[in-house]
Amino acid sequence: EVYRLRTVHNTNSFWRPVCWMVAIIFAIRFGWHSKHFLEQEKLEYPPIKRHHRRLHKMSFVQIFSTKFVLEVLGAAGAIWGFFEAATIRTPHNKEQFHLIAGTVGGLFLFRYISVILDFCLCFASSPALSGERVSAVARWAEMCIAKMVLEVFGSGGAVWGFSDIFGLRTPYTLGVWRPMAIAMSALFFLRWIWQMCGFYKQEQELLLLKPSPTMETEVTSNDEEPQMHDVELEMSDLQFHEEDNKD
Repeated sequence: EVYRLRTVHNTNSFWRPVCWMVAIIFAIRFGWHSKHFLEQEKLEYPPIKRHHRRLHKMSFVQIFSTKFVLEVLGAAGAIWGFFEAATIRTPHNKEQFHLIAGTVGGLFLFRYISVILDFCLCFASSPALSGERVSAVARWAEMCIAKMVLEVFGSGGAVWGFSDIFGLRTPYTLGVWRPMAIAMSALFFLRWIWQMCGFYKQEQELLLLKPSPTMETEVTSNDEEPQMHDVELEMSDLQFHEEDNKD
């Protein structure tokens, strides 16, 4: 609906069955992940991978097809659904939200491509993209913006969209599903604040562990002092030998 692909004529005939099929696939995936999670919890150490990550083609397809649905389409749908549930998107500003949600989806598509390149180790050889400042900005953007859109807005939008897809949300049940979607976003917002506090503490610990420029200069000066002392000793030895030769 954000990109004007869903209309009144093809909603029930095409898009609703597609959504049901995707929901069933992700339910099976959820059970599969839960099974592996419980199996790994029983182990003392996680299993060691025998092959390089780029050789696992089926895992690559499974991971990034899931990310495309959840993080690219989900980002645009989160903006679209949450702001309708919060009564911010109305028929009067629907065109503006087409532009806003579509832009957010495009930005998260760019993020999705960068994650693929990072997975393929394409950034490891580029100092400009793997520098400390770039990684710090990426961490803050991921925590502040991506999690806010995908988890806070996405939770409320997911409840709102789910109720519509399965025919549970009707004009008579709006009073039930609207508070439920907003309450879900409020819970995930509190969770986001808790995660932000932990993330901020970790960043402060990293700054404390990072050596300051004054410490680096002190270390280098201390390394140079013995070398200068050795040179002075060698010069004094030469002068002493020259005086002996003269005598």
